[in-house]
Parts: sequence; C-alpha cells; structure tokens
Amino acid sequence: GCDVAEEDMSCDEETQEQPLFCGGASECKSCALMESSAEEQMEVDEPYFQYLTYDQLYFIGSFLTDEENLSLQETCKKSKDALHPIMLKKYKELSQEERNAKLFEAAKSGYVRTIQFLLNLPPDIRVNVNAANRYGNTALMWASRYGRAGVVGQLLEKGADVNAANRYGTTALMCASMYGHAGVVGQLLGAQGIEVNATDILGNTAPIRAKRYGHAEIENMLRDRGHADIVKRLRYLGAME
Repeated sequence: GCDVAEEDMSCDEETQEQPLFCGGASECKSCALMESSAEEQMEVDEPYFQYLTYDQLYFIGSFLTDEENLSLQETCKKSKDALHPIMLKKYKELSQEERNAKLFEAAKSGYVRTIQFLLNLPPDIRVNVNAANRYGNTALMWASRYGRAGVVGQLLEKGADVNAANRYGTTALMCASMYGHAGVVGQLLGAQGIEVNATDILGNTAPIRAKRYGHAEIENMLRDRGHADIVKRLRYLGAME
C-alpha cells in the first residue's frame, strides 16, 4: 500500500483534481475514471469516428454548441486540414487555468496530437510546458505516472523540466518507477541532467519506490545509473583537486 504521505494525498472529489499520489483506481472514483479507455470516456455519434481522432474530440468536444457540432462535421467531411483553425479558436476562448488543465488531461490520457497542438502554438499564447497545478504536478509527472511514452517524448523535446518536483518532492522519475513503466523510465534516464537519486519529503528515491512496489527491472536500471553518476561525480571531484 501507499506510505503515509501518499495516503494523505486523496482526490478532491469536487474538482476531480488529484495530487500524486492517492490510493489508485481501486480506492478512488476519479482515478478509476482516468484509467478507463478513451472509448469508455467518449461516447460520440458514429459519424465522428470517420473524421476526428479521440484527442481532437477531447479538446474541442466539451466546448461545442449543437450548431457548432453540425458545422464541424460538415467541415471535416470537406477537409481535415480545416480542423486546426477550429481548435485554435476554441483554445483562445480558454482561460490560462483551463489551458493548463487541457495540457494535464492530455498528458494523463496519452493524447499526443493535443500535446503537439498545445506546445506548437505561437509563443504569446502557447501553454507553458512546465505549468503545474496547485499540488505542483506537471504534465510530465502525469504522463510518467500513466506510462504515456509518446507524450513524455513530446514534453521532453519541448523543454519539460525532468527534475521538477511537486509539493511532496515527487518527480516524474519517481512516478514512472512507482507504477512500473520501464519504457518511460528509460526515456527519463536519457534526459540531460536527470537526477536519479533525488529524494521526496520522506527521503524516498526513485529506486526505493521501484523496490517497494516490486519493479525489480526498474530498480536495477535506476541503481546502475545512479551508481554510474556517483562514480562520474567522484572522478570529476578528484580531477578538480
């Protein structure tokens, strides 16, 4: 089970916003919903499947009126390239908090195209890749927690801070290690400046979390890398003396 700090991080049922980490899908309705498939989360009419991807639907769906819905279907029948201006129009109507929320939800859900859209906008309206919610959780942390390798790659490419920590000291590497996402752990280890042995407020490191939750392969990956970093650092200090 989770340690004390994790148990204290229960979901906010009113806002559906959850810190890292609560008790998981078995204990929390919000987590169970987020871990359901995209098909289960989106109930749409069959015609949409012919023209829009799930991430595109996710981004614009909740902001469309019935009239805009019909117009969008007709527009997409004629040209899929027409979708971007529609998404841009809806994006500009969002507050900064709503824009950040879109980034977090897309990261959790693995919506790579939505991430690409949000991070490739003009600088004056682009969402901050390192934006954090009230708990200090970033998109990279969410993507790492849910094993969204495609999103993790996009975020790192766009300058996501690989060592950013939330209010409890949890990093993206700890998220991926705790939940057993070896591929994402490998991605994060390849990021420049990654700190393998960073500690949370209880003194836990990514290797400790991997071991606690039974992910031996990840634990070995992390300990090998952490040992190599220590040796490299000692050699550097020796050369400086």
